[in-house]
Amino acid sequence: MGLMPRKRGRAWGLFIALGLVALIMLLRTERASGELCGLLKEQLDSKADVSLHFEGCVFDPLGPSLALTQVEAKPKNESWKVSADEARVAVESVFLSRLTLAEVKMTKPQVLIDASRLPKGDGKKSEGGCVLDVARTFRVSHIDIKDASVKVVLAPKRSLVLDGVDVETRSLKKIDEVTWVVRSGVFTDGPRTLALGRSWVEAEVDLEDETVVLRRAEAQVEGATLSWVG
Repeated sequence: MGLMPRKRGRAWGLFIALGLVALIMLLRTERASGELCGLLKEQLDSKADVSLHFEGCVFDPLGPSLALTQVEAKPKNESWKVSADEARVAVESVFLSRLTLAEVKMTKPQVLIDASRLPKGDGKKSEGGCVLDVARTFRVSHIDIKDASVKVVLAPKRSLVLDGVDVETRSLKKIDEVTWVVRSGVFTDGPRTLALGRSWVEAEVDLEDETVVLRRAEAQVEGATLSWVG
């Protein structure tokens, strides 16, 4: 008789475990993925005027996170574009149809920036797509970008190309700590070129005041090393 409670306890444990498995499988359905991925697109579009496109988007409740494939994001004024084969977005919470993100990870994204289309900062209303607007929309706790390729078009024959770019940000109470590391790069101005070596920047960004404070920086230009400490 003393074995009955144990058997019932094991049965209840098995029942609960099966229920949890069923719940996880339910949350993995296309409906849950579609709703959360659609919410991410809607929030970027309405709050930051940024269009997000992807071929696949799957919600993983164990993260919880969204796994996106063949991703492309760009503002309506097309001043910049980010594309990547894969991206992972960790979801912190969903409240009143609003996503709060804990982390964004991306490996080997391609970034194209058209400086002529960027907001001028002259007090006039922006056409949208400001990177600061995107950052304020989600206030992500941690951003980790590895081995990015960045091209900045400054003029028809003037550009800056950076390879092996790593960017990491960590959000504190009011400011974001930003670390930017570049493996190599080339600045082109017509027929002239300037080779850039390994460079890095540590800075603090205040999203509300829209200010940037450089703490430390180092750049290698044509073999010479330039350093700065704030």
